[in-house]
Amino acid sequence: MKSLLLIPVLLCSISSLLTAQESDRTPRRDPQPPVRYPLGIDSLAQAGVPTGTLEGPFLFKSNIIQDTIRKYWVFVPAQYTAEKPACLLVFQDGARAINPDGVIRAPQVLANLIAKKQIPVTIGIFITPGQRGNDFPDSIGTGNPDNRDREYDVLTDDYARMVIEEILPEVEKKYKISKQPADRTIGGSSSGAICAFTVAWERPEEFRNVISMIGSFTNIHGGHVYPDLVREADKKPIRIFLQDGENDNRSPQNLDRDWFLQNQKMVAALKEKDYDMAHVFGIGPHADDHGGAILPQMLKWVWRDHPEVQPTQVDFVAEAAAVKPETSEVFPGFDPNISIDPSGTYTWENSFGNTQIANKLLITSKDGTLSGTYQSKRGDEEPVVTPIGDPTLTGNKLVFDITTTFRDREITSNYQGIVTEQGISGWRLMSFGGQNRDSQWRAEREGPESLLKTANAVDSWVFELHEDGQGTIAVEGDAIVFNTTKLSGENWHVQAYQKDLALKEGTEYELKFSGMSPTNSTILLTAQIHQEDWHNIGLQEQIDLGKTYREYKFIWKATDVVPENNRVGFVLGESTGAVHIKGLSLSEVK
Repeated sequence: MKSLLLIPVLLCSISSLLTAQESDRTPRRDPQPPVRYPLGIDSLAQAGVPTGTLEGPFLFKSNIIQDTIRKYWVFVPAQYTAEKPACLLVFQDGARAINPDGVIRAPQVLANLIAKKQIPVTIGIFITPGQRGNDFPDSIGTGNPDNRDREYDVLTDDYARMVIEEILPEVEKKYKISKQPADRTIGGSSSGAICAFTVAWERPEEFRNVISMIGSFTNIHGGHVYPDLVREADKKPIRIFLQDGENDNRSPQNLDRDWFLQNQKMVAALKEKDYDMAHVFGIGPHADDHGGAILPQMLKWVWRDHPEVQPTQVDFVAEAAAVKPETSEVFPGFDPNISIDPSGTYTWENSFGNTQIANKLLITSKDGTLSGTYQSKRGDEEPVVTPIGDPTLTGNKLVFDITTTFRDREITSNYQGIVTEQGISGWRLMSFGGQNRDSQWRAEREGPESLLKTANAVDSWVFELHEDGQGTIAVEGDAIVFNTTKLSGENWHVQAYQKDLALKEGTEYELKFSGMSPTNSTILLTAQIHQEDWHNIGLQEQIDLGKTYREYKFIWKATDVVPENNRVGFVLGESTGAVHIKGLSLSEVK
C-alpha cells in the first residue's frame, strides 16, 4: 500500500547532496518533534469571495531551455477586466503552489486578498520545472521533474528569458498584464526561491518584487555566492521578503550547504546594501508549510504601497512573525510497558524522482531475539534484499537500521516506529552530507496469505442452484454480490462456495470478511468436506446481515477434514435478496 508520509519536503537535488565527503551513516538519535505552521483564514476558502478561474495545465516546450517539457497554469481573478492590465505573480514549482490540499494554495490566497483589496488585481502563472525529453509523466504529480536543479539552481538568465520571452507572451495572447516591474512579483520555495531571485537579479526591469521561502542560496550549483554578489554589485531596484527556519538543512561540516546560514547571510548582505527587504525566521525544517502560512502577509507586504491597495497601518512583517507553529508528539501511543510481537511483513511505497520504490520489511522474533530483512524494488529493477541492523524493541517501539547503496555509496537510515496490529508508524532518520533529514514513515502490516481465491471475482466461486432455487452472481466494485431471487424449500438450494481447500486436521483458522444486505438477508457461513456426505468440519454460523457493511471474524478449528477436498462458503436460500461480501480471507492462526 502507498503509506509513506513525508513532512520535511526534500526539495533540493539529492544527487548533488551525495557529493559531500562526510559519512552518511545516521547515528542513533531521537527525531525532532514535528513542527507545522497552520494555514490562516486568508489561505482558506471564504464565503462570498469570488473564486476566479484556474486554467490549465498547459504543456510547454521551450526554445531557450531546450529538450524539456513543462506544465503551467494561469489563475485569472474574478475582478480581472480587459480594460486594465493586471498585476502579475509568477510562482515556481507550480503544481505544488496550486495544490488545493497543499500548504501554499496560492490561487486561494490571491482570490481572498484581491477581494479585500489588500493586493491589486493579479493574474497568477504557476510553472513546473522542466522534464527532460518530450513527455511529462502524470506520475510526477507535485514532485520534482528531472531538470529542476539545472534550471532553478544555476546563476544564468536562461530561466528569466524563458519566462519573459516565451511564457509571458503566450499568456498575454489572452490577458493583459502590466509591464511595470513594480506590478510584478516572482516567488518560489527552496530551489524555486533562488530561481525567483535570479530572475529579478538578472531582469529587475521586468520583476521588482521577490518572495523567497526556504531559499536554496547554497552550493547546489553555485548559489552560495549570492551574498557576496549582493555586496559587490550596485544596488538593484528589488524588493524581497525572505522566510526560513532555524532547522532548515543545517550542515556545520559544509557551511556552503547550510540552508539557514546562507539565508542569514543573504539577509545580512541585503541589509548592508539597504535593500527594501523583510524577513521572518521560524523554527521549522526544510518544508513549505511556514512559507505557505505567511504567504498572505508576504504578498501584502510587497504590494503594500500599490495604488490599488487600501492604505493600512498594519505591520505585515510583524503579523507574519506572529504566526507560530504547532507541535505534536513524536511517538503517539508509545507504551514502554506493553508486550507486543512485531513479527510479520510490512510494506510501503515511496518515490525517488520519478521512480516508484516498493519496500518490504520482514521482522522475525526467536527466543526473544529480533532479526529481519529489507527488500527494495526500484521501478522495473530486480529486488535487492539486505539484512536490517541492530533491531531493538522497547515496549511497542521498534528501532532498526537499513543500509542501502546509491551510486556506489552506502547510506544508513535509522527507522523508529510504534508497532500495532495495522503496521508501524514513526520516523525515518537519515543524513546527507552531515544534514539531518527526518521524515515521517508508515508501513502497513501484511495479513497472512489467504487460502481463498480473490473474493470479488465470479470465477473464484461455485454458484449452485438446486430444484427451484434461483439467483445470480456478479461483481460490484470490490464486492461479490449473490442475489437470491427465488427460494426452494431448502436453504442449500442456493449456495456459493470455494472448493479444493487443503485444510489441516486440528489446525485453527481465521475467516474474515465484510458483509451487508440491502434486504437484511440471513445467510449461513459453513465449512464442509466437498464430497459425500458433505459433513461440517468445524465452522457453521448463521448471520443476519444489515443494510450497512459490518466486519465479521471467526476463529475455528478444522476437524474431520479431507486432504485438499474441503470447501468454505455461504448457504443463501434462507431468504431472498442481495448479499454483498468483500475482503474475504481464510488463513492459519499462528
